[in-house]
Amino acid sequence: MAAVAAGALVVALGAGAARCAIAPQEGAQDSPQEQEQPAAAGADAATGKAASGAEALWNTAWTGADDPTATLRIVEGAMVESSGGTERAWFFSAEEPSEAGGVLSVPIDVKGTGDKAGGLSLIQVSGDGDNRTLACDLLAQAYAPQKAQDGAFSVTGTDDRLSEALGADAASIEEAVAGKAAKVSPQATGATWDKEVWLDYAGNVASTTFTLDDPASTVVTVVSRGGSLEAM
Repeated sequence: MAAVAAGALVVALGAGAARCAIAPQEGAQDSPQEQEQPAAAGADAATGKAASGAEALWNTAWTGADDPTATLRIVEGAMVESSGGTERAWFFSAEEPSEAGGVLSVPIDVKGTGDKAGGLSLIQVSGDGDNRTLACDLLAQAYAPQKAQDGAFSVTGTDDRLSEALGADAASIEEAVAGKAAKVSPQATGATWDKEVWLDYAGNVASTTFTLDDPASTVVTVVSRGGSLEAM
């Protein structure tokens, strides 16, 4: 069996695609990257002005009140709950909201998908600011707002092999990771490269993953199409 030098790529070829597991290399770079924070919960992302009613829920991220590894993301017309390694999504149209006794109530008409029946439900938010609590009978638990971290967002564990594999410079890759992290997990302060790259030679596509340092260990995937990056 031929010996393979430490730091070499281990490539498994199949059906025109390659999966590369990259061994650790000395001198890995820890590069700080300024993270763009999302608009504060309750503020309009385009104008920065305070939103009210149902609009205050759109483009917000929440953390499980009982289980900090659980997360909830809400956009206009949809919400996604990640808990226990699984994700559940609901698509809905919001009805006229109401407020009474410091509680915002937003009726939603949930659309049926596949074997999941639709119907009416209710999102309720009580409290103020970071002390708010969101509850809905569709969710596994109640949620509190995710708190955005101050300061720089750092991407660690990268080296020159990452730029070579994705055909993009390190700064652009780190910017893509930080931008996605700000949207899906504002509480994350950094990400670590998982040192695996998937290559599709026929389509000129490469992808790799980074694990955020949030309680849920959220994974961000960066896809390069001929050097054009997209984080998912």
